[in-house]
Amino acid sequence: MIAESRDTSLAHYARTVAKLTETAFFVEVPCHVLVESGRVEAGANGPSSFRTEYLEQSEIVSRIQSAERREVFLLKKRAGAAFSGHISIGRTLNLDCCIARTGISKFHAYVFESDGGYQLTDKDSTNGTFVDGVRLSPSGTMSLRDGCEVRFGTHGFTFLSPASFLRMLRGVAGV
Repeated sequence: MIAESRDTSLAHYARTVAKLTETAFFVEVPCHVLVESGRVEAGANGPSSFRTEYLEQSEIVSRIQSAERREVFLLKKRAGAAFSGHISIGRTLNLDCCIARTGISKFHAYVFESDGGYQLTDKDSTNGTFVDGVRLSPSGTMSLRDGCEVRFGTHGFTFLSPASFLRMLRGVAGV
């Protein structure tokens, strides 16, 4: 299963998605994700754009190699994780989404669903939580939209729905 692999790199997801039907992909990745920021984009206009292009094999290899260094973090409740009612994010292993990076607090923030959308709340983090460049106040909450930039301290991520993530992966894999 793609989501249960120890390899959480964007390249791993891109290599695997080529082998899955769209239905199988949504079974494997039924939740929103945070994708580490990097050079690979889904399209010129962001993750919701669509473009058709023909890529040389060397271009595909280059995209996948740059994706090797970027990780994907699934935003879902982990069995046995602390805190109910939201998806906890931080560098501690007992949280739902563990991002082990210097500058990210042990319990940095959390995401929860509200009125069909997603909200992000800073958990009084040391280095701040940002959405599209706007810093959340301590314990402050902000709505997330598909494709927005989320930053925990100095670490940037893109918040993507499963459908947008699939489009990104197809762009990275050249399929």
